[in-house]
Amino acid sequence: MKLRQYLTFDVGGGVGDNGGVNGAVKERLKIELVYIILNSGISLVEIIEKFRLAKRTAERDMKLLRNLEFVIFEGAPKTGRYIAKDKTKKQELRRS
Repeated sequence: MKLRQYLTFDVGGGVGDNGGVNGAVKERLKIELVYIILNSGISLVEIIEKFRLAKRTAERDMKLLRNLEFVIFEGAPKTGRYIAKDKTKKQELRRS
């Protein structure tokens, strides 16, 4: 599956219109979500390094994706990973 197909995914439900998240943040969230899907999960440290984010920004992004029910956190706080929920993966497969 091509990366471009994944980038059509909308993280806007509950983000932006009255929540104050701008277009650049939405794009970053989409890219992070695609990366999580394609790599079967990612740790917070990997997010910080891969996307060159501050720790607090990475935490805030993952919290938002968790609240929108796109990802879940599995494992211990220090060694765990964020993974895409099954419904997120299925939705992506249907869109392709």
